[in-house]
Order: sequence, then structure tokens, then C-alpha cells
Amino acid sequence: CYTCSSRVMSEGEPSSAIVPHDEETASLEPADTGGSDPSRSITGVLARSALLTGLCRFVPIPFLDDYLEAKVRHFMVSSLLRRVGRSYRSGHLAPLWEWPEGCMGGCVGFVVSLPWTLTVKLLRKLLRSLFFVLLVREAALHVGETLLLGRAVYRLLERGAFPEGSDREPGLVLREEARLVRRAFDRAYKGTDQRLLRRVLMPVFRRIKALPGAGAHAVRAMFGGRRTNAETPRQMPESDRDAVEGGVAEVEAALADREVQTFLEEFDARFDAALRAVGEEG
Repeated sequence: CYTCSSRVMSEGEPSSAIVPHDEETASLEPADTGGSDPSRSITGVLARSALLTGLCRFVPIPFLDDYLEAKVRHFMVSSLLRRVGRSYRSGHLAPLWEWPEGCMGGCVGFVVSLPWTLTVKLLRKLLRSLFFVLLVREAALHVGETLLLGRAVYRLLERGAFPEGSDREPGLVLREEARLVRRAFDRAYKGTDQRLLRRVLMPVFRRIKALPGAGAHAVRAMFGGRRTNAETPRQMPESDRDAVEGGVAEVEAALADREVQTFLEEFDARFDAALRAVGEEG
């Protein structure tokens, strides 16, 4: 709806302003954590969530990787909501991490493509050594996509999107707005040059040899199981912590690269334009 689009697109605000440059909010550049928990900054939330979604690609069970990735993205959105003071259930914004086709479209597509998808996934999991380079490439792209999604959501939250309270049922209004934002994001992401994402993010998985194995174990431990609440996942196993934290630091360092900063600002502009367009389409 155009009303939702108008609310989330504030006039005169620079598209690159994902994080205000003040003393209380971390910038997108890596924070000097000095041993503190990196998740205390917005950069840490985005870097951690993005890395965990990439690590889901190394989970050796077909379809569990996709299930875990959705939970990690849910966790990211929930974390961002809490940091800007939203108190409603994050589930109202489920379109941000669900299949973009919606439940029916996603389920139909899943059933139709199941035999082929299952065959490919089984081959890739069984021949992990041969497919490792492809897995790293895919993981890097998932990291990049989650970073861009989290960045877009946080920028909109800072502008007043997804507000508390509504004249109608809050959940319905928020879901409509989330669906609009997801459509705009998918449209903007399709125009993204993924070569930079691969070049900058693939080395993250190569520099830390233990990261793929430890990370896959960590996401299963934190988000696996039907009863696991994505908003409050289980603690990361201590045995995996060093490798994962090293990966988070690598992702944060990548965000400080000048070329990456330019890339992010260009995506901001493309996303803003896509959001205006889908708002006008209704």
C-alpha cells in the first residue's frame, strides 16, 4: 500500500544512514570491542546474524539448512526490533524472513521442485569435499544477502517504520508493511552485483579453517529443534565460540572496506527506489 511506503520513506534522510553517527550507536565500521560482546552493537547484530545464515549452508542435512537460516533471520529482525524499542511480537514481520512467494506459493513450489532439489542437496552433502568451493561461494552470498536485509530493516526502523500501535489490528498492519518491504528488497537485490560480495566474503570461510564445521554445529545447537524460540535461541557451545567469533570479526572488518561502503550506499538508493515503486503499485 502507498500509505505504508510513505511512512517508511522519510523525506530528506540520506539513504546511507543505517546507523546514526552519535555516541550511543555503533557505526557500520567494525567496533573496537576490546573483548566485549560484539552483539551489543548494531554492527555486531548484523555481522553475527549474517555469518550464521552463511554457516547454515554447511549443515549436512537437506532442508534443515533452509529451516535454520529462516530462524537466524527471524532472530536478527527480533534483535533489531528490541534495540529500537519495539515491544510487539516479531512474528508480525514474518514476511521479512519467510519465502517471498508467500505460504501457498512457497509450498506449491516446494512440492513441485522437491525431487530435483532433494537430489541436488543430497549430492552436495555427500560430496562435500568436491562441492566445498561451491558451498563457500553460496555461503558468502547468503551472508551478503542477510547483511543487506538487516541493513534495510534497521534503516527503516530508524525512520519510524513498523511502529507501535495502529487503528486496525496491529499484526495485520505490520504484516502488510513487512510484505511491502520484502517485495522492495527482493527487487533491489536482483539488481545487485554479487561479484563484490563473493570476493569480500568468501575469504572469511577460508581464513578460519575450523569455521565451516564449528559454525554448522553452532547453528544447529542454537536454533535446531521445533521448540526453539528464534527470538531467544540457546547459547552457542563454548567449543564453537572462538571460530564463530573470529568469523564475526572478519565480517565486521569487511564492512569497513571503502569499496564495500560504496556498494552498501548504492544498494540503499536502489532499495529506496524499489520501495517507492512497490508502494505506488499498491
